[in-house]
Amino acid sequence: MRPYVVAVGSAVVDEYYACDSWPAIGDKAMARHVGNAVGGMVPNAASVMSGFDMQVYLLDRLGDDADTHMILQDLQHHGIRTDYVEIDASSRNSKTLIVLTEGERTILVVDDPDRKPLRLDDERVELLLGAQFVYTLIPTLRSLPGLREAIVRAQAGCARLVLDVESASFADREADRDSFELADVICFNERAFEKYSAGIGKDWAFERLLDRDDKLVAVTLGAQGCLVRTVRQEIRIPGIPVTPVDTTGAGDTFIASLMYGLSQNWELQRTAAFANAAAARSVLAVGPKAGIAPAAEIEAWGGRALDECQTYRSCRN
Repeated sequence: MRPYVVAVGSAVVDEYYACDSWPAIGDKAMARHVGNAVGGMVPNAASVMSGFDMQVYLLDRLGDDADTHMILQDLQHHGIRTDYVEIDASSRNSKTLIVLTEGERTILVVDDPDRKPLRLDDERVELLLGAQFVYTLIPTLRSLPGLREAIVRAQAGCARLVLDVESASFADREADRDSFELADVICFNERAFEKYSAGIGKDWAFERLLDRDDKLVAVTLGAQGCLVRTVRQEIRIPGIPVTPVDTTGAGDTFIASLMYGLSQNWELQRTAAFANAAAARSVLAVGPKAGIAPAAEIEAWGGRALDECQTYRSCRN
């Protein structure tokens, strides 16, 4: 059977607005509506993976409103398998309000607190057990009944758990320690890693996270590139100079591209450089899925930057 990824997380509608500057508290700013797009961290990354011709199933529970058809149509358009997506007639879909200011963005999440969690029935558990990767977020791992137990069973086979970590998506390193220990691949953005390492320093933070020989931790550093570490390797990839239009989805593109490289059994240096280039390319257009492209196109776009960028590697005992 063809290897596949199970992505567990929520699809949302992103409403884009643009304004010249973000207002101070109590102040006012004029904004204009740029457009809407289907987003969500997990579906964004799933769409990028599908663009690499990876087979990806989404596990999600959508609300039932005017956006439902658009969300399903968008997911299917991007090649994501929606066989296991549920519709909850008693709730509405989530939205994010994304305000673009000077190439950066501020995101406000509008969620339905009454939405019930997805049901992990026997069919969905069976799907998880056969996955090559299970990709999700700590809040989902924490709140979805039966998911952690299913992942432990899946890891006993061939599955690897991949966690995408932002600063708002975990409480602190102790409260979510069991999730960090369960993961096989962890991808932090810079702010999330600063939060995790606060008070203990970054070197000790890596020591805590890399508690198994086969574990991988990546930290995206925005314009400064990325850092990828295992027990034995440390790889630093510098940023590719670009003028960002919209950074929404850059982290999702990075982790999707990292997973693609791992699925291809590439050397870690090539995988990290490829993910770094994919993320840099993704900020050149507006939209959470601007990173979607065939792998060959990303390598061609990176060109000399991929082949000749200075990469620093050290071996660890």
